Amino acid sequence: MVVFKYISLAFSIFPGNQNGQQSLKLLEKTILQRSGHSKFIYCCDAGLGSEGNREFNHMGERSSIVTQSIKKLPAEDREWALNGGGFKRLSDDKPVELSQIGEEKDGLFYKDCPYTTKKLHQRLIITYSPKYAAYQKEVRRRQVERAERMVASGKRKSERKNPNDPARFVGKMAATKDGGANGIGKCIAEEFQKNGAQVAIIDKAPGGHFVGDIADKCVLEDFVEHVVSEHGRIDYLINNALPIMRGIDACSYEEFQYAMSVGVVAPFYLSKLFTPYFNEGGSIINISSSRDRMSQPQTESYTAAKGGIAALTHALAVSLAGKVRVNSISPGWIDTSFGSYEGPDAIQQPVHRVGNPLDIANMALFLCSDRAGFITGENICIDGGMTRLMIYHGDNGWELKG
Repeated sequence: MVVFKYISLAFSIFPGNQNGQQSLKLLEKTILQRSGHSKFIYCCDAGLGSEGNREFNHMGERSSIVTQSIKKLPAEDREWALNGGGFKRLSDDKPVELSQIGEEKDGLFYKDCPYTTKKLHQRLIITYSPKYAAYQKEVRRRQVERAERMVASGKRKSERKNPNDPARFVGKMAATKDGGANGIGKCIAEEFQKNGAQVAIIDKAPGGHFVGDIADKCVLEDFVEHVVSEHGRIDYLINNALPIMRGIDACSYEEFQYAMSVGVVAPFYLSKLFTPYFNEGGSIINISSSRDRMSQPQTESYTAAKGGIAALTHALAVSLAGKVRVNSISPGWIDTSFGSYEGPDAIQQPVHRVGNPLDIANMALFLCSDRAGFITGENICIDGGMTRLMIYHGDNGWELKG
């Protein structure tokens, strides 16, 4: 740390939507002159990490670091971040699968990928600390216990005063054990259960379901055997697993192959194994993405997998004609936390809002119903109309800068 005496400070009051950091130019100039340093690294949380601030700190030898909650990321980035694959140990950069770290409590793990916003090419870095995760789980456990006591006593708060209030675990006088995570797959499962379906789930994450990595052929075979032994036959198969997102610059051969195994091979093999066990009127739903027809830079593994499952859909529809209907859904921007958006994030979409998991779950329910009996081989894009919007400079509010 460098300490100076008699440094002039610059203060100015700016509206909340303007970059007040520019008022500190005099201070920065003085520090650079007296210290001999030539680079500034601007660190802040998401509240001060607007696109304008990041752009300001992207000039010359300036850099910026912005910390933010994963839940504030766009849905696809958030799902990639929460996937336990692709991490490295900070101490030696060795690849690590989070589900395999066992009792290692003091390590720090990370993964990163290119992250392109409207104007800037950045890197998204996700960190994971087992020690901090254990602390958060203990906090969550205590809050759930308090929520359960609230239910048992009948004393439920009508309002929640802060985001850590245990009342957030209480809904209609019932407490959920995990706090109610809001992924697309979980939402689909819950909506099918509400409509009377028995749901069998396979996921790599621990929980009260069949646990396994669907990139493993033996795991898929074991899962099918488990479902058939428990239920005999099935009505619907929904392939929703998330392939990793890596670009051509950073993606290894093995990572690209893994993305294909999760995103294309597993849906194919599960469809093949379950085919003899479908009841009449059966349906397969594959979850693709609007990225099957449009791309951002450095997303080749994810985009290829989503394009593959979209093509697999119409091939299976023809091969399984008369036995099972097969369709796919391509979500656009889906906020799995059911967040509310205003301003450009909402207005840029023709429907003037960001999607949520129910938009996808409702379509899955419809495609599996008798009302969709004349629909097969289709890929239905649910993106608020974004892929239908022609974007030209100066048109519809869009402007190209740089």
